[in-house]
Amino acid sequence: MAEWFRAHPFVLLLIPMVVLIVMCDLTHWPFDLLHATNVSYLNQEHEWVGVAIDEPVERAKTWRFHVQLHAYKDTLSVWHLARERAYVYIKKDSTSLLPIMGDTIWMVMDLHRPDKLGDFDYATYLQRQGIVGVGFIQQNKWRIVGHSN
Repeated sequence: MAEWFRAHPFVLLLIPMVVLIVMCDLTHWPFDLLHATNVSYLNQEHEWVGVAIDEPVERAKTWRFHVQLHAYKDTLSVWHLARERAYVYIKKDSTSLLPIMGDTIWMVMDLHRPDKLGDFDYATYLQRQGIVGVGFIQQNKWRIVGHSN
Protein backbone atom coordinates (compact mmCIF):
# COMPACT_ATOMS: atom_id res chain seq x y z
CA MET A 1 0.00 0.00 0.00
CA ALA A 2 2.79 2.47 0.92
CA GLU A 3 4.48 1.65 -2.36
CA TRP A 4 1.32 2.56 -4.28
CA PHE A 5 1.25 6.01 -2.59
CA ARG A 6 4.90 6.53 -3.51
CA ALA A 7 4.06 5.71 -7.11
CA HIS A 8 1.00 8.05 -7.04
CA PRO A 9 1.92 11.02 -4.81
CA PHE A 10 -0.78 13.28 -6.33
CA VAL A 11 -3.42 11.24 -4.45
CA LEU A 12 -2.04 12.57 -1.16
CA LEU A 13 -2.66 16.10 -2.45
CA LEU A 14 -6.21 15.32 -3.54
CA ILE A 15 -7.39 14.10 -0.14
CA PRO A 16 -7.04 17.49 1.65
CA MET A 17 -8.56 19.26 -1.37
CA VAL A 18 -11.62 17.01 -1.31
CA VAL A 19 -12.01 17.56 2.45
CA LEU A 20 -11.75 21.35 1.94
CA ILE A 21 -14.36 21.32 -0.83
CA VAL A 22 -16.79 19.28 1.26
CA MET A 23 -16.29 21.52 4.30
CA CYS A 24 -16.84 24.68 2.23
CA ASP A 25 -20.01 23.23 0.76
CA LEU A 26 -21.39 22.29 4.17
CA THR A 27 -20.51 25.55 5.92
CA HIS A 28 -20.86 28.04 3.02
CA TRP A 29 -17.55 29.42 4.36
CA PRO A 30 -16.17 31.62 1.58
CA PHE A 31 -19.63 32.87 0.61
CA ASP A 32 -20.41 33.99 4.16
CA LEU A 33 -17.25 36.10 4.10
CA LEU A 34 -18.13 37.65 0.75
CA HIS A 35 -21.67 38.57 1.79
CA ALA A 36 -20.65 39.75 5.27
CA THR A 37 -18.83 42.78 3.87
CA ASN A 38 -20.56 46.14 3.81
CA VAL A 39 -21.94 46.91 0.39
CA SER A 40 -21.92 50.63 -0.42
CA TYR A 41 -25.34 50.69 -2.08
CA LEU A 42 -27.26 49.17 0.83
CA ASN A 43 -29.57 51.37 2.93
CA GLN A 44 -29.67 54.18 0.37
CA GLU A 45 -32.25 54.90 -2.30
CA HIS A 46 -30.92 54.24 -5.79
CA GLU A 47 -32.22 53.67 -9.28
CA TRP A 48 -31.84 50.00 -10.26
CA VAL A 49 -32.19 47.92 -13.39
CA GLY A 50 -32.77 44.21 -13.01
CA VAL A 51 -34.51 41.19 -14.50
CA ALA A 52 -37.29 39.20 -12.82
CA ILE A 53 -35.95 35.66 -12.59
CA ASP A 54 -39.07 34.01 -11.13
CA GLU A 55 -42.80 34.47 -11.41
CA PRO A 56 -44.29 36.92 -8.88
CA VAL A 57 -45.33 35.51 -5.50
CA GLU A 58 -48.51 36.90 -3.97
CA ARG A 59 -48.23 38.01 -0.34
CA ALA A 60 -50.90 39.55 1.92
CA LYS A 61 -50.39 43.18 0.77
CA THR A 62 -47.59 42.89 -1.79
CA TRP A 63 -46.20 40.99 -4.73
CA ARG A 64 -42.67 39.63 -4.23
CA PHE A 65 -40.25 39.31 -7.14
CA HIS A 66 -36.89 37.56 -7.24
CA VAL A 67 -34.73 39.97 -9.24
CA GLN A 68 -31.25 39.64 -10.73
CA LEU A 69 -29.85 43.16 -10.34
CA HIS A 70 -27.71 44.38 -13.25
CA ALA A 71 -26.93 48.03 -12.49
CA TYR A 72 -27.59 50.89 -10.11
CA LYS A 73 -27.13 54.66 -10.28
CA ASP A 74 -25.25 56.23 -7.36
CA THR A 75 -25.81 59.67 -5.79
CA LEU A 76 -23.49 61.24 -8.41
CA SER A 77 -25.67 59.83 -11.23
CA VAL A 78 -23.01 57.31 -12.26
CA TRP A 79 -24.21 53.84 -13.24
CA HIS A 80 -22.40 50.82 -11.74
CA LEU A 81 -22.64 47.12 -12.57
CA ALA A 82 -24.36 44.93 -10.00
CA ARG A 83 -24.41 41.14 -9.99
CA GLU A 84 -26.53 40.47 -6.93
CA ARG A 85 -29.98 39.05 -6.48
CA ALA A 86 -32.67 40.61 -4.31
CA TYR A 87 -36.27 40.18 -3.24
CA VAL A 88 -38.29 43.15 -4.42
CA TYR A 89 -41.77 43.93 -3.09
CA ILE A 90 -44.47 45.96 -4.87
CA LYS A 91 -47.73 46.96 -3.18
CA LYS A 92 -50.74 45.26 -4.72
CA ASP A 93 -52.60 48.54 -5.20
CA SER A 94 -49.69 50.14 -7.08
CA THR A 95 -49.82 47.96 -10.16
CA SER A 96 -52.20 46.68 -12.76
CA LEU A 97 -49.52 45.06 -14.91
CA LEU A 98 -47.15 42.78 -13.01
CA PRO A 99 -43.63 42.01 -14.15
CA ILE A 100 -43.22 38.39 -15.18
CA MET A 101 -40.16 36.18 -15.45
CA GLY A 102 -37.78 37.69 -18.00
CA ASP A 103 -39.04 41.27 -17.70
CA THR A 104 -36.39 43.97 -17.31
CA ILE A 105 -37.48 46.40 -14.61
CA TRP A 106 -36.34 49.93 -13.83
CA MET A 107 -37.02 50.72 -10.18
CA VAL A 108 -36.17 53.19 -7.43
CA MET A 109 -35.74 51.57 -4.04
CA ASP A 110 -33.77 51.39 -0.82
CA LEU A 111 -32.13 47.95 -0.84
CA HIS A 112 -31.36 46.69 2.66
CA ARG A 113 -30.73 43.56 4.66
CA PRO A 114 -33.83 42.44 6.53
CA ASP A 115 -34.17 42.43 10.31
CA LYS A 116 -34.29 39.27 12.38
CA LEU A 117 -37.68 37.62 12.67
CA GLY A 118 -37.66 36.64 16.35
CA ASP A 119 -34.89 34.09 16.75
CA PHE A 120 -34.67 33.49 13.00
CA ASP A 121 -31.82 35.36 11.28
CA TYR A 122 -33.56 36.08 7.98
CA ALA A 123 -30.64 38.14 6.60
CA THR A 124 -28.19 35.24 7.01
CA TYR A 125 -30.72 32.83 5.50
CA LEU A 126 -31.06 35.08 2.44
CA GLN A 127 -27.29 35.49 2.14
CA ARG A 128 -26.90 31.73 1.99
CA GLN A 129 -29.46 31.71 -0.81
CA GLY A 130 -27.38 34.28 -2.70
CA ILE A 131 -29.79 37.15 -2.02
CA VAL A 132 -28.09 40.38 -0.93
CA GLY A 133 -31.19 42.11 0.43
CA VAL A 134 -34.79 43.21 0.06
CA GLY A 135 -36.35 46.35 -1.32
CA PHE A 136 -39.82 47.87 -1.28
CA ILE A 137 -40.88 49.83 -4.35
CA GLN A 138 -43.34 52.70 -3.97
CA GLN A 139 -46.10 53.48 -6.45
CA ASN A 140 -44.84 55.10 -9.69
CA LYS A 141 -41.22 54.24 -8.80
CA TRP A 142 -40.90 51.35 -11.25
CA ARG A 143 -41.72 50.29 -14.80
CA ILE A 144 -41.12 47.41 -17.17
CA VAL A 145 -38.54 48.49 -19.75
CA GLY A 146 -38.02 45.27 -21.69
CA HIS A 147 -38.52 41.52 -21.90
CA SER A 148 -36.22 38.64 -22.75
CA ASN A 149 -37.22 35.02 -23.29
